[in-house]
Amino acid sequence: IIPDFTDNCLINIVKYGEDYYATTETNYFHRIDPYTLETLQKADYKEHIAVNLATSHPHYDKDGNTYNMGTSIIERGMPKYVVFKVPPKTTDDADTVLKNMETVCSVPCRSV
Repeated sequence: IIPDFTDNCLINIVKYGEDYYATTETNYFHRIDPYTLETLQKADYKEHIAVNLATSHPHYDKDGNTYNMGTSIIERGMPKYVVFKVPPKTTDDADTVLKNMETVCSVPCRSV
């Protein structure tokens, strides 16, 4: 059984589409108002992609895609790193951006 992680999002601010999210190094992140910093919605990477943890330090490309990396520890005891992409805004629906999140690649974890 995997314990639940904290949703204390105090590490970074990430932009997905036109929305801003406060993040931490777990699977939880919060959509925030960029002017007041009010929390608008709690989100969970696990609802969109198979990761248990995600970094708070994504990278952006010139096309507006956001790339991030997470760790998946739920697949038959074989942990792996997952690089995923969040596309830029394509509609007025904020949730659509997250629903279009996709895996770019995965790399099995190794121990020495």
